[in-house]
Amino acid sequence: MRAQGHQGSCNALGEAATVTVLPPEKVNHPRHYNQHPSGIECITIIESMPFNVGTAIKYLWRAGLKDGSPTDEDYRKAIWYIERERKRLNEAAADKKLNEGAKS
Repeated sequence: MRAQGHQGSCNALGEAATVTVLPPEKVNHPRHYNQHPSGIECITIIESMPFNVGTAIKYLWRAGLKDGSPTDEDYRKAIWYIERERKRLNEAAADKKLNEGAKS
């Protein structure tokens, strides 16, 4: 029995045709990465960036767009990656300064 108002088609035997409904893409092109008003997918922008910077931008890009993920949570994750990158850069600068002092 078909749902009322359904406009389905029938096969050669008069049976209702089976329609396969694909789930939303969750791996290659998730909807929350493609909903930016620019029409650009996030990875196009971030793939040439350092990991922590790109990941922070990814969380900002999709903030509020991923099902079940609160906007504030995405913002906090972005801040976490920004702070991690700041720490990494500061440690690299300190190591460089230390190494330059050891050569003197």
